[in-house]
Amino acid sequence: MDVDVPHLRYKNQTRRERSWTIHLIAIEKISKGTILIIVALRMLTLLGQNVHDLAVGFVTRHGIDVANRYVQDLLQRLVGIGDRQLITWSSVAVVYSVLLYVEGLGLWFQKRWAEYVTAAGTALLIPVEVYELIEKFTWVRIFILAINIFIVWYLVTRLRDENRIAAGKTDGVLAGRA
Repeated sequence: MDVDVPHLRYKNQTRRERSWTIHLIAIEKISKGTILIIVALRMLTLLGQNVHDLAVGFVTRHGIDVANRYVQDLLQRLVGIGDRQLITWSSVAVVYSVLLYVEGLGLWFQKRWAEYVTAAGTALLIPVEVYELIEKFTWVRIFILAINIFIVWYLVTRLRDENRIAAGKTDGVLAGRA
């Protein structure tokens, strides 16, 4: 398939105008991967230390109300965190960040396989995000869910249009734009 052939819905746009959305998604994926690498490395620096005591020290040092129920809940979850959990979480973060880097770099270089991988990977996480939203509603979760739904919608429609162009099939609606 010719990469320079525009998607039917973008036929009046330049190649640069068509690729900005893909590049934006790529930047989002690479940024998330970078943040996960930083988190994974930071978790490894906590090996051999009492994570709960460090968190309590952080909270008191920064004047955060220790009696706040959200702070108490967070601190309670950190009780008993040991080296094994830190290594496991760090490993999972590194593996997931590698996937995000692969998706992001593939999208940046406009590889078709990256569009498939990103659409599938992002779509698989949407049910988890909906569950988290049901468990606890926040506007940040709504925003993240909306971004991921947009990414999946955009990539799926883009891939569908490419497949129609490659197969030479265009229905009445799309044929009018071609």
